[in-house]
Amino acid sequence: MSVGVPSMEQAARMWGWLLTAGIALVILGFCVFSIRADTLDVLGILAGIAFIFVGFNFIFASSSVEGGWRWFFIIGGIVAIIAGIVAFANPYDTVLALSMLVGWFLLIAGILDVIRAFMNTHRQYWWLGLIMGLIEIGLGAWAVNDVTNSVVLLVTIIGVYCIVKGIAEIFLAFQLRAVKHELEARTA
Repeated sequence: MSVGVPSMEQAARMWGWLLTAGIALVILGFCVFSIRADTLDVLGILAGIAFIFVGFNFIFASSSVEGGWRWFFIIGGIVAIIAGIVAFANPYDTVLALSMLVGWFLLIAGILDVIRAFMNTHRQYWWLGLIMGLIEIGLGAWAVNDVTNSVVLLVTIIGVYCIVKGIAEIFLAFQLRAVKHELEARTA
């Protein structure tokens, strides 16, 4: 066992935190969907909460990662927590900046996906990358064209991300809970 890598028993004790975080993220995702685009401050604060939850999840997850990758999780967690604090300090500008970044990211990722698809026409299902790239280009171009479009896209992405991440955390929590019960049964 590597130094700093927890036993399965230590990891299984985290199941309650993961369950709580998962439920909170799902609720947060639904709250994000209920926000009007003109209430950007509230969205910025909710994005800050999401960043902080994800940051703590990364830090907790670092205890179950071996080797040098552990530091990526810790650094990622710290960066996410700092992003959350910044979002609390200036929520309106945070939303606008994130919105435009998401739009530009989708535009650039779409161009790269289209290029990759055409470079791999000899592979089966190459056209899926082409379709995905075209969708990304369309969404990205739509989002960078107008800040309002960018905010709508960001709200959708944050909401979906929180719900999907929350559900994944809930499933992981119950898996760890089962491991905990199995380990307790072995020692009894």
